[in-house]
Amino acid sequence: MAGRTVSFHTGLTVIRRTREEGTVETYRVRLRPLSRLRSSPMSLGEALGCAGSFRIEGLGIALMEEMEGRDYTALIGLPLMALTEILTRFGKDVLALGANG
Repeated sequence: MAGRTVSFHTGLTVIRRTREEGTVETYRVRLRPLSRLRSSPMSLGEALGCAGSFRIEGLGIALMEEMEGRDYTALIGLPLMALTEILTRFGKDVLALGANG
């Protein structure tokens, strides 16, 4: 993937009783050529336990040249912006839910 732009797709579906709504969030990352880096986060074990050995947190950010997308949380796991929108359409006030635990 080094030196290339990679698209990551994260799916989300919310189901409540007989109603179902889902979406796919796409986030693009252009990675630096590895020749520019002296060492790799892979050699430090940072990529272990990550989907596709890709990790934005920690030293993994040094591999990235540019990122593009609506919501970076789609890249690291659960797309929270999309989840908030779907829950709102389901009639749930996300801020009230958070305030009530």
